[in-house]
Amino acid sequence: MSELSQHPRVARALEQLAIHVRVSDQALAPTGDALAQLIAAFPDLVPFGAADYVDAWAVLDWDHRLPSEQLILRVFGIYDPSRGDTFARARATIDEQIEKDNLFPEFDLPDYGELVADEVYLATYRPQTGTIGDVVFSSNWRRQVLETQLEAAREALESHPPYQAALETRADASLGAAMLVGWVPPALAQCERWCIEFWLLMRFDGSTGEANVFVVDPDDGTVTREYIAEVQAS
Repeated sequence: MSELSQHPRVARALEQLAIHVRVSDQALAPTGDALAQLIAAFPDLVPFGAADYVDAWAVLDWDHRLPSEQLILRVFGIYDPSRGDTFARARATIDEQIEKDNLFPEFDLPDYGELVADEVYLATYRPQTGTIGDVVFSSNWRRQVLETQLEAAREALESHPPYQAALETRADASLGAAMLVGWVPPALAQCERWCIEFWLLMRFDGSTGEANVFVVDPDDGTVTREYIAEVQAS
C-alpha cells in the first residue's frame, strides 16, 4: 500500500479549524501542540475517482452540553464550485442564526450538523485528552456503484472464507445476504483505493442488533477490512 498524504485543501481546513462559539466559550479549542495532535490523528482524505476538492472546511462543533465532554469534529469536502457556493450560503445562514441566538451562555444554539457536501466526515473529539474517535464517512452518492463493480465486489465477498463462516454460524438465515452500504474512502477502507462496504446482519430484534462488516476492493477482489458494528433501527 502506498503512503497517502493529506490533500492541501483539507490540510488548510484543519489548520484553520473553525470553532463553535460554545466551544470557544469553554476554552476547549485546541491550539499549538493540541491542534497539531488533532491534525496528525485525522486520516488522509482522497477524493473519489476523477474528482478533486475545490474547497474544504472543518469545524469543531458543540455537543450541546455544558460543560462539554465530547465535541464533534466535522470535515467537509467539496468537488464543484457551484456546490461550494451553496455550501457557503448554508454555512452563513447557520452562522447568522448562532449570532442571533447567542444572548446568554446557557442558551442552546444551532450546530453545523445539517450542512451537506460531496464528502462529510465526522469524529468525536475529547478535549481533555486531545484524542479523536473513529471517523465516520457519509455522502449522498456513496451507494451509486456501477453494476460491474458491485458484481466483482460481491463475487469476492462470497468467496471469502470468513464471510462464508459468518453465514453458516448465524442463527437466523432470514436476515438475508450482505447489504450494500456503499463506497468507503481509502483511509477508512485500509486500502490505497476507494472500496465497497457490505454489512451482514448477524442478529437483529427489530430495534438493535449486530453486523459483520466487510470492505472489499473491487479492483483486485480482496477484502481489505473486517469488523463488527452495532445496528440500530433508524
